[in-house]
Amino acid sequence: MKCPVCHQDNLGLVGRIRYYCPDCNVEIVVKGRVLEIYEIKKDGGLKLVKLLAS
Repeated sequence: MKCPVCHQDNLGLVGRIRYYCPDCNVEIVVKGRVLEIYEIKKDGGLKLVKLLAS
């Protein structure tokens, strides 16, 4: 799977439905046909920045 933000192949698996892209520092959550893109804040929290539906 490629990162939907930077299109690199460097995604790591964080959980069963969670992926992490170290190139653009986002976490991607796959829920069916919807991708939730989260920015990782300095304090470790997550901020929803985009929803993508296919």
